[in-house]
Amino acid sequence: MNWSKKVLYALLLSLALSLSFEGGVASACSRIAMPFSPVLTEVGFAENGNLSAWVKVDAGFTKHMDLVITDSRGEQIKQIPVKSITKAKLVTEYVPAFGGGEFAVEVRTGAITIAAKEFRDIPDDKYLVSLVVRDFDPSETAKGGLSIEPPCGRITLESDAVSLYITGGESEKDDLVFPGGISIDEDGDIEITINITAAYAKAKFYLVIYNEEEKEVKRITINTKNPRISSSSLNLPAGKYEVRLEVTNEGQTAHTKSVRWVIGEPDSTGTVVIPSGAEFPGGITVNTNGTITIVLQSQEWLTQYNVFLVATDHYGKEVQRIKLNLAKPQISIAELKLLTGSYSVYIEIVDKQGRVAAHSLPAVFTVNLTNQIAVFIDGQLQVYPKNPIEIDGRTLVPLRAIFESLGARVEWDEATQTVTAYKDGNVIQLTIGSKIAYKNGERIVLDVPAQLLNGDTTLVPVRFVSEALGAKVQWDPYSRSVVITQ
Repeated sequence: MNWSKKVLYALLLSLALSLSFEGGVASACSRIAMPFSPVLTEVGFAENGNLSAWVKVDAGFTKHMDLVITDSRGEQIKQIPVKSITKAKLVTEYVPAFGGGEFAVEVRTGAITIAAKEFRDIPDDKYLVSLVVRDFDPSETAKGGLSIEPPCGRITLESDAVSLYITGGESEKDDLVFPGGISIDEDGDIEITINITAAYAKAKFYLVIYNEEEKEVKRITINTKNPRISSSSLNLPAGKYEVRLEVTNEGQTAHTKSVRWVIGEPDSTGTVVIPSGAEFPGGITVNTNGTITIVLQSQEWLTQYNVFLVATDHYGKEVQRIKLNLAKPQISIAELKLLTGSYSVYIEIVDKQGRVAAHSLPAVFTVNLTNQIAVFIDGQLQVYPKNPIEIDGRTLVPLRAIFESLGARVEWDEATQTVTAYKDGNVIQLTIGSKIAYKNGERIVLDVPAQLLNGDTTLVPVRFVSEALGAKVQWDPYSRSVVITQ
């Protein structure tokens, strides 16, 4: 609630109080303190699309509650009745008394739920959501923000607003809705909103970009703590794209609706004529011996430009920039002095005025400074209780940990020593000690049998991850890393 509203409430309540005194003695229904202002927190969408939130409401105001949704212009979009507070508890809070000091009031705290159907008629966008409560039935009085009627008064209170992205989503399964949304700001940067709730604690979020031919050209794991992505960090050529968010959670997948995104040509005085992306006159090759080879097809025009090798982490943040010596077309990954992680590297050509003229397509590589086999999923380093191991030249990985990281739900049957995994309608079964697994009833032959490590961790050949879940799995011999992409 803004301060102007609070001041207005205080003045009107003081008026009600003065009118309710007779001979210095307050009547039975007079107020001696401000009511407790409602609190709205932990707002988000559950897997079934219902909105849930945690609230605190003055006990005298719980019979008439509404969730109010307003757009960025401050216009009210919808007002949804809140029927009750569940898991409710009565607590004591203290509010300022009109005569000075504090006054104890009873406050009801608990959860509220709004059915998913209430949001289906609201266009996908970012909104402000607040809780409005009253100590009277608004259907019995004229419409208005606040009405005081002595001696007892009729009061409307409103919580501070919470920002929330509302979307119907384009879910592959009706019972999973993407908990957030995406927009493009005026600078062309991608703004991401994710409403994290307990139901999505283990979920994986991705930014997926498609070109005009509807071909996926980029997939990036989203850092939920900093979900903003600069267009310049994606190394995409000028053109028109479709951008959407994807979530995998407990074996299910959902997407937001696609957002149109246009990357324009760089500002130029006529000297920038070098194409970017697939048409760039050169490229990068990451070699299995830990070196990077830089190729430029022509060097006649390079006198008017500076050429850099740029490395970014898997969130798209630039972490290293080296001015290239074109007489030395190969450098080692060690020269980049990077920590353990997954990186992209590309060639960037900059004119003498410091303007980016062009950049190559990126190449991806991993760095592993540990003495263990590392696992990367969509560029993100995974940390598991049990590390992958190598037996007789075969790399075995922890099944449950990796399957759950890829969004699958995993069950273990102790009696039969059988693992069952579920994802996107697929069912995978595997028995310890067997080289035969089943995907939707069809046989998959493993290189080596599934093994149980220390009695609690199922290990499988790394290739099985690809065959079972359709993920792309690669082995990086230089960094001793398993690299998995969905």
